[in-house]
Parts: sequence; structure tokens; C-alpha cells
Amino acid sequence: MTYQEFKETIYKTVTNRYDSRANVHLSTYTKNNDVKLDGLSLSRKDSLVSPTVYLNDFYPLLDQGASIDEIVQKIIATFENAKGVKGFHPKEISDFSKIKGSVFFKLIGKESNQNLLKDVPYMEYLDLAIVFCIMVNLKDGEWGSILIQNHLLECWKLSKEDLFEFAKVNTYQLFQPSLTPIEQLLQRMISPEEQDLFPTLTPSFPMFVATNSRQANGATVICYPDFLRKISESMNTDFYILPSSIHEVILVPMDNGININDLTQMVQQVNKTQLEPEEVLSNHAYYYCRQKNKIMY
Repeated sequence: MTYQEFKETIYKTVTNRYDSRANVHLSTYTKNNDVKLDGLSLSRKDSLVSPTVYLNDFYPLLDQGASIDEIVQKIIATFENAKGVKGFHPKEISDFSKIKGSVFFKLIGKESNQNLLKDVPYMEYLDLAIVFCIMVNLKDGEWGSILIQNHLLECWKLSKEDLFEFAKVNTYQLFQPSLTPIEQLLQRMISPEEQDLFPTLTPSFPMFVATNSRQANGATVICYPDFLRKISESMNTDFYILPSSIHEVILVPMDNGININDLTQMVQQVNKTQLEPEEVLSNHAYYYCRQKNKIMY
């Protein structure tokens, strides 16, 4: 079955299952780095939440032996689990005082998101872009977000600079920074049976993973005031920043044996072979100078 046939079959089957109890919509969504995904969403008269699943994620299940009916059941289960989640009423979103405590920012690539940035307020940061979102609390401690578009900013009668001031405070509170030696992460990732191999996995020079407490959009911590300065003071050295994804960065203390061009090649290789396209942040390494308290590239 081709992907187009799969998409049409799933849409028709889910629509028939819900009949008149809900409206099912199939749309193309533009995600980070201009990645296009086919989203199946559900809207009910008695709910403000319209859950969306991306069919691109379900298509590989066919090759794994799943039937269309099994895939449909998974999609319906996702929709049903979203019932009862508190959504934002349109009037709440239009009133900035109602949601100002939920506004946060995240980092994305600027060059790779030119189409997206036409429709959203953003601030330039290095060769990246800071964009703004509203946090939505879901069930069981889970959360989602709504990307703030230009029309909302106009509705609120705010400038992007005003929005940034609110987001700065909220982002730090909602997404506390985290710094972990990379060998500790390696220890958590390997099984007890593989512990004997651990020494071969430890890097020959210290490396640290910087992210946030939710481990989502964690590369944004490089924008936090004084975060990098305090790290450089504790290390007593400048360091390189490897944007390993939108979710975290790797910090490598400066060493005469390390070349930033080699690190950039490493970043590019990881982006090509290890990451989903929408998770890529940048294609080169950065350098933090503690004397200037500044990131350079």
C-alpha cells in the first residue's frame, strides 16, 4: 500500500468510526525546519481541544505487521485519551492577561525556517531564531504547546520585545536548566551486562550535556542569562557548544587538541545520520568566550 493510499484509507476509516459524533480533518502541517507532516485531527462540539496525530509516524507500522484496523484503533485511542483535557477558550487566548504566565520561548534554526518565520513573531539570536509558544497542560503531567503567530500579537497589542520580556521569566521557571557530565548519561543508557564496556565509551576529554528539566527544546538554555558564564567559571575555561539537537547542546571545554572545524563536521554528521529532520538546530559548532560573555560562530 502506498503512503497516499494509506493516508486516504485511514482518514475514511476514522471518519466512519466517529460518524456524526465528531469531525475528522486531514491537513498538512509545517513543523520545524519546514518539515511537512500529514496531521489527522478531531474536533468535538463539547471540547475545546482538537487532538492531532501525524500519519507519517503510523505508516511504518504496516511494514512491522500491523493491520489497518490496529492502526486505526491506536489513533482512536489517542483521540479518546485527549477527552477531558482542559483547552483554552478562544476568549482566553485573545486576553493576554489570562495566558501571560504560560508564554515561553524556544530556539529554532533561522535559515531552515524562513517560511514559518513569515507568520510568527521572532527575535534573532546568533544565526538562530527565538520563537514564542503558549504552554498547554494535558493529562498526567504531560503538556503541549501552541505556537504564537503574528495575528495573536496584534490582538494582544504587544510588541515582540514586550512578549520576550514575559517569556524570559516564564521560560526559566517552566524549564529549569540542567547540566550533566556525558558519562553519567552513558551509564544510564547501557544495561548492567554492558557495564564492562563503559570505560571504552567514556570520552577522552570532559563533555557536558546542557538541557532543561523537561528535556524538550532544551537547547534554549544557551539563551538563559548568566547560565553559560557560571558554567565557564566553574570549568575555569572557555568552551565549545555543539548543537546536538533542538533538545540539548553538548559543551566541550576548550583544549588545544580540539579544532572547531572538526566539531562542526561532527555536528553535521550527527544531523544527517542520527536526527529526525525536525530535530536539527544548527549545522555548526559555536564558541563561548567567557571574557566577553558571548557566543561566537
